[in-house]
Amino acid sequence: MPDQSYPPYPASGPEQYREGTHFGSEPSPGAHPGYPPSALDGYDWPRMPSTVRAAQIIAWSLGALGVAIVGAVAALSGDAERAGAVGFGFGLPFVLAGLAFSFDKGDNGLRITAIVLAALQGLCGLGATATGQAPGLLVIIAGIAIVCLLAPRTARDWFTRPRLQLGGRQP
Repeated sequence: MPDQSYPPYPASGPEQYREGTHFGSEPSPGAHPGYPPSALDGYDWPRMPSTVRAAQIIAWSLGALGVAIVGAVAALSGDAERAGAVGFGFGLPFVLAGLAFSFDKGDNGLRITAIVLAALQGLCGLGATATGQAPGLLVIIAGIAIVCLLAPRTARDWFTRPRLQLGGRQP
């Protein structure tokens, strides 16, 4: 019977593990060694402007604070009606926090919707402050901040940027 042993691994020696010798081509800048080059290697991906990121973080923070306050009121008072009233006061912040998850993929309509909801949030906060209801002053400040952060040209440019088409889908 003939010898069916395989050649020792690695078959071509340690030079096969040198940088740039994988898959027969030089790696692109930023490519992972050992993986074939991609059509998107070296593509300069746009970054979210700091104003949009700040508005996103404010919306998330206010939504998380609303969840914590509603939970604390429900746990400490045991009154579901009172917890519901406090939760209703945080209704717009909850919606804004949900919209903020789409700031990286959304278009200009999302930005305009967030601006309108933040302005309504500030107006509702004025009414809540005047009547002494929760959350009051906090949502006024957050609403004004979100409007001011999403209104500049850099935010508009982010939401109206051209999108890279990958296989007929939007990333």
